[in-house]
Amino acid sequence: MSLEELKFFSFNNQDTMVSIIEKQKQLNAALKNESIHLTQQLSQMNQKSNVVNHYMNSEKSLFIDRDM
Repeated sequence: MSLEELKFFSFNNQDTMVSIIEKQKQLNAALKNESIHLTQQLSQMNQKSNVVNHYMNSEKSLFIDRDM
């Protein structure tokens, strides 16, 4: 594509390019929000795992049925 054709193409498709850029920004924002959400869920799962491990490693029973 020549430089003239590229300028003509860019001018004629400017609205489409702006629309695509806006959609990309929305997609990036959605991906960032999902990443934050998944990171929070992973952190919560790790905390639960730590609580269970601490309970299983403790010498004293926190509940009556542990020593049975």
